[in-house]
Amino acid sequence: MTLDEILGNLTVEKDGKREINDKYIPELIVSAGDSLSELEKADIETGEGLAVYEKITGDNSAQYSPEELNFKKGIRLKGGREDLGGYVNRHFDNLIDELEEPIQVNLAYTYCPTKDITSDEATEFNQARKIISDAREKLQKIKENPEAYLTEEIKNESPLMARYLSRYAKEFLEFEESEAQRKAVLSIQGYNAAKFLKDVKKQSDTQPGKLHEKKSAIEKDMKTKIEKVMRKNEGKPITPRERAELLSDEYVKMKKLSEEHSDMEMYSKFTQDVASYAINTIKEKIKKANSPENEGLIKQENSESDSEQAD
Repeated sequence: MTLDEILGNLTVEKDGKREINDKYIPELIVSAGDSLSELEKADIETGEGLAVYEKITGDNSAQYSPEELNFKKGIRLKGGREDLGGYVNRHFDNLIDELEEPIQVNLAYTYCPTKDITSDEATEFNQARKIISDAREKLQKIKENPEAYLTEEIKNESPLMARYLSRYAKEFLEFEESEAQRKAVLSIQGYNAAKFLKDVKKQSDTQPGKLHEKKSAIEKDMKTKIEKVMRKNEGKPITPRERAELLSDEYVKMKKLSEEHSDMEMYSKFTQDVASYAINTIKEKIKKANSPENEGLIKQENSESDSEQAD
């Protein structure tokens, strides 16, 4: 199949428009991603690169100028990546299900939100999130300043235990790290690792809209205040100091808003990592399915089935 045929399957015609295909085809994600990567690497300034370009796209390069070929290549990459991204986003839950549980647990631990989800249905999620978040915080404290952590932990111990824990500090800190990790993993498994990841994705999908809405409201208030002062001053510019004093409350709100949505950058990497792990898993499954050993096993099973039917 050419790249155009592969990319064409990412979307379907609906009511005269192209929409993301609702049918989940894992092999399609792999072939689209690999083909786009191959197209990007094709150097159409060389004969070898042109041959690769023609093979991938099905285009006859002789019919186009170098400028036209470069433009067509860029448009294919831009549009293909956008469609592939939309397809991956539509079938993100399917990609999560592709992952083995240990990978799901690791991703859930790594990308656990730092704040609760504000929803009446998120009680259990928030309980699990807090255990994971607390465990990560404990591990970070031990890593950054083990001496300070030890001092804090033995405060409420008896004099004897405090001496022993100090004497065997390395063992104690290793135990604390192990316990924190164990509790985090149990919390993720208790909630269900795949479900946890899917709920994180739902949360990440709502963040940009919420942030934009709140930010726009604050910016509107800022604009209103400035316009009011400008009218009062008959258009005289506001000095930087006056502006800082005038908008001090809004600056505080903006800072607080930024803190509330501090997970935004994490969510972006979360999506990329889940997709990357899932695609690698799909590739391994395809490779295994196409391996000679597996083909021999399938033939053997078919032969045994035919013999049973003959009997």
